[in-house]
Amino acid sequence: MRKEWVLRGSNEEKIKKMAESMNIDSFVAKLLINRGIEDIHEAEKFLNPRKEDLHDPYLFKDMEKAVKIILEAGQKEDPIVIFGDYDVDGVTSTALLYNSFKELGFNVGYYIPLRLEEGYGLNNESINDLKDQGYKLIVTVDCGVTSVEEVSFAKNLGMNVVITDHHETKDSLPPADAIINPKVSGENYPFLGLAGVGVAFKLLTAINQKLNNPLNLFDFLDIVALGTIADIVPLLDENRFIVKEGTKILKTNPSPGINCLFKYLRIYKENLTAKDVAFKIAPKINAAGRMGSAITALKLLVSDQVEDVPKTANSLIKYNNLRQNIEAKIFEQAKKKIESKKSFEKDKVLVISGDGWHLGVLGIVASRLVGIYNKPVFLVSISDGIGKGSARSPGQISLINLLNNVKNNILQDYGGHEMAAGFSVAENKIDNLRKELNEAYKNLYK
Repeated sequence: MRKEWVLRGSNEEKIKKMAESMNIDSFVAKLLINRGIEDIHEAEKFLNPRKEDLHDPYLFKDMEKAVKIILEAGQKEDPIVIFGDYDVDGVTSTALLYNSFKELGFNVGYYIPLRLEEGYGLNNESINDLKDQGYKLIVTVDCGVTSVEEVSFAKNLGMNVVITDHHETKDSLPPADAIINPKVSGENYPFLGLAGVGVAFKLLTAINQKLNNPLNLFDFLDIVALGTIADIVPLLDENRFIVKEGTKILKTNPSPGINCLFKYLRIYKENLTAKDVAFKIAPKINAAGRMGSAITALKLLVSDQVEDVPKTANSLIKYNNLRQNIEAKIFEQAKKKIESKKSFEKDKVLVISGDGWHLGVLGIVASRLVGIYNKPVFLVSISDGIGKGSARSPGQISLINLLNNVKNNILQDYGGHEMAAGFSVAENKIDNLRKELNEAYKNLYK
């Protein structure tokens, strides 16, 4: 699909003033003003983000509690487990806290569920296993804020739970000991757009401050930037600093695993761009969680044994090749379904289902279909009468708002945010889901 830039008209006097005051090209000044950035100070922060512009992590209302719980566990050498998600954001978040906690001398391990067998987020079986292994504290990354039942289960086992997440909340919050999420109702944190790894980085920043800064947090920014870019969060506010400084580290001194992946992919790190991270590196890391176990990708980011890295990087390449083949088949099947049924032309939200579609690639296929049809796309894989799906949005439509407006008796479960979501639905209610989502679209986006 060919795209063209269309520039809105702007106040020429404002453009001239900004261009002269900041010594920038008038075209850049026009773009800034069209983005709603008219204040010179804000424009400077946008173009040249600085460490000083980062927000105080203790603005999170539960941050003090979270830091206290983690430091007490660290001092008593209680086993701590980082419980992550299987996408790039979750894997980088897990690697960030595992690497840093290990450097601080904590007794720390990690756990990432299998996508196809366990699904997203906390589950009671894995919690029970972690309890049996001796873990006393669960710190979630990129998940947990909707896991009310599972956190209750962990608490009943006598475990402490600290949640770090960036997904939208539901009606009730889990009974965790602390929840760090800018989207929780009542939070006063000034930036809502952090990725899961960004929220984990704020937790790490707060811990580091409390310990009088024993860690050089810049050492971890390559991993934070990788997760931030991959999760397609808005490159505004703190994310701009994270990506700018993290990309510098990726170019000059990346971790051994990432450096090895560069070599395998023939990427010259000196010329690295955010586009390379998003379209060349992130898919390889994502492929492990989609096709097998995300632990394979995690090992690339936490290994300090350089000799182990090439084998792991090679596994990611193989996973990605398999992912591409499966993705291509499902894409063609879904596209054929859309184009063979006239009624889909009128739909504002596309809901497409198929038998036994691989759950690991539904999100990618949905994104590709969004690029063609410029509509929200909900793909559903049916197995044994149950449909599990992934949804993607063209950008201006909030998926979580659409799902929140579906009748209670249709969806079995759902979660996510504006741009990406997951859900489950009985096979016999998929048609009802399609009608409900299109009705919700009409009511919300007239």
